[in-house]
Amino acid sequence: MIAKSIRDMNRLIGLKPTRVKHEVQCKLKSGKLHVTSQRYKTKVARPGEEQMLKLNIRQSNGTTRTQTAQMLHLQGRLAKLSVSAPAHGFVQSVETVGRESPTSAEEHRTSIMLQALQRRFSLSINPFITSIWLPLKKTTWVTLPRNRLSSPVYFPSIRKLNVSQERAVGATLSIKNADRVVLIHGPPGTGKTTVIAATVTSLMASADKSCTLWLVAQSNVAVKNIAEKLASVNFFNFKIIVSKDYHFDWHEHQYEKIIPNVIRSDSFPEDLVHAERQLQGSRVMLCTLGMFSNIRLANILLLVPPQTVIFDEASQIEVGDYFPMLVQFQSTLQKLVFIGDDKQLAPYGSTDIPGLESIFEKSHLRKKAILLDIQYRMPVPIGDFISRNVYKGRLKSQHLISDLSCCHFVDVDNGVEESQGRSWTNAREVDVAVKIASQLTSKGKSYRIITPYDPQRSRLEQGLKDEGLRWEDRCFNVDSFQGTRIHCVSPQFAHLLAGNEDDYIVISLVRTHKLGFLNEMRRVNVMLTRCKKGMVICTNRRFIEGPGAKSLVGKLYGSLGHPVWIDGKDVLSDGVEPFA
Repeated sequence: MIAKSIRDMNRLIGLKPTRVKHEVQCKLKSGKLHVTSQRYKTKVARPGEEQMLKLNIRQSNGTTRTQTAQMLHLQGRLAKLSVSAPAHGFVQSVETVGRESPTSAEEHRTSIMLQALQRRFSLSINPFITSIWLPLKKTTWVTLPRNRLSSPVYFPSIRKLNVSQERAVGATLSIKNADRVVLIHGPPGTGKTTVIAATVTSLMASADKSCTLWLVAQSNVAVKNIAEKLASVNFFNFKIIVSKDYHFDWHEHQYEKIIPNVIRSDSFPEDLVHAERQLQGSRVMLCTLGMFSNIRLANILLLVPPQTVIFDEASQIEVGDYFPMLVQFQSTLQKLVFIGDDKQLAPYGSTDIPGLESIFEKSHLRKKAILLDIQYRMPVPIGDFISRNVYKGRLKSQHLISDLSCCHFVDVDNGVEESQGRSWTNAREVDVAVKIASQLTSKGKSYRIITPYDPQRSRLEQGLKDEGLRWEDRCFNVDSFQGTRIHCVSPQFAHLLAGNEDDYIVISLVRTHKLGFLNEMRRVNVMLTRCKKGMVICTNRRFIEGPGAKSLVGKLYGSLGHPVWIDGKDVLSDGVEPFA
C-alpha cells in the first residue's frame, strides 16, 4: 500500500512538463519587461528551485537569441521581469524551463508516507484507510457521539428528488457503520450536485447543531459549481475557500453570485477570534482537496473540524491523494462520501501510468455504489444511446427533446488531420466549426466548441477572434473537464467549462485517418454528453463510416442513420444551418 502510493506519486510528478510556453503580451517599461498572461493554463508563475524563465527575442537583423529573466513582481496576470541583457528586439516567446517544485499537497503526502515507513504511526489502525485499502482486515469504527442522529431528507427545491437521488441522500445521512464510506455513481446529467445540495440542507436542518460538512473536489470549478447549486436552493450558510492565485485577476467574475461566502487564501485568519468572525457560524465548508494541505487553514479547521466529507469528481482523484487528509483528520472524521463516474475521465496520468486508481477502482467499494439512474441533461436520442453503449442500459432519460434532429454530423470531406508536435489539428474543420458558431450566435443560441486536441482548440479560438465572435470561454479540449492535479503551468489543461454543459455543443473531431483519441471510451463519453438541446459533430464521413465506425462516435452515427449528415461545403457556401 505504502510502496504503491509512493511510486504512483513519483511517477505523477515525473509527468509534469519540463518546458512550458506562456501565452503572453509583452511591453518594455522603464527597463523592465512587463509580461501579461492571456490564459490561466499557461500563465507565468514564480519559477521553482529547478526552473528558469527564458525569452526568445527576434533581433533587427532577423536572428533570434535566447536570454534568461528574473521575476521581480507577480500579481494576477502581470509579471515584471528583469532581463539579463537589454531586451532589444521583439520578444517572440516567454518560456518556463524546468519542472515545477512539489505542491504543498505533494509534500504533505510525502511526509505522511515517510512517517509511516519510520513507524511513527500506523496507517492500518485508521478505520477509513483499512476500509479503502485493506478490505480483508476487520475495520473497527469509533463510536459516534450520542448527539449524532440520522437526519431525515429535507430538500426545499421545486424539482423533487427522484428515487435514486433520495436513496443516495439517505446513504449520505446514514450513521450506520456499513455506510461510513459511501460511493455514488453519477453518470452525466443525473444531478450529482443536487444530491450534494440535498445532503447539505438535510444535515443543517437536523437536530444536531454541532455537525460539520466539508464539500471537496479536485478543481476550483467543481467546488464553485457546488456553491452555486447551494445558492440556487437558497442555502447561503456556507463558506467557500479559494486560492488567491486562481481568484485574483482571473476568475473573480465567477464568484459574483456568492461574494459574501468567499474566503480567499490571502485573507486566512491569524487567530481564532478572526476565524469566528470570518465563518459567521457556518458549518458547511467548500474547498479543493489540495487546500487541506495549506497550513494557514489551521484556525478554520479548529472551528469547523471535518466530520462528514463529500468528494465530488472522485473518479478523477488518484486514490493516494486522500492519505494526507485521512491521517490529518483521523480524530474527527466520521463519514466519507465519494461521488463520481468511472465511465468518464480517469485520474490524470492514467494513460501513462498503468494501475493508477481512483476510489472507483476499489472493487469491494465499487460493487456497493449507488447509481443515479435518471439523466435530465441530454435530449432523449443522445441519452438513450449513451445508456445502451456506456451504462449497460441502466440510465433513463427525462427530457423534452426526443427528435433525432438534436444531433447532426457535418461532412468536412476536404479536411485533413495534420500533426502539430505530439498533437493534431484540422484547418478545414476550424472553418466549418467557426461558421456554425457564427450561425448560433446570430440566432442568440448559447454554445461551446469542444475538440480532443489543444492545438485545435487554439485554432478554433483564433478563428472566432478573426470573425469578431466572442471567443473567451468558448473553446475547450476534452481534458478541460478534468479537474485533477491542475499545475499552474501544465499543458494538459485548458480553461474549465463552468457546469460542464451548454445548450448547443459543436465538436471538431480532427482525425481523418487514425482513431487516436476516439479509442478512449471514457474521454469520448465526456465529449458526447455535454449538450442540453443539440450537438453537431464536424468530421469526415469516410472516416466515420470506415476506421471510426466501431468507435463510440461511429456507433452514435449508426444509431441515428443517414439523414443526420450535412455537407460542410453547404455550411460554408450556402449558409446551411444544423439548427435553423
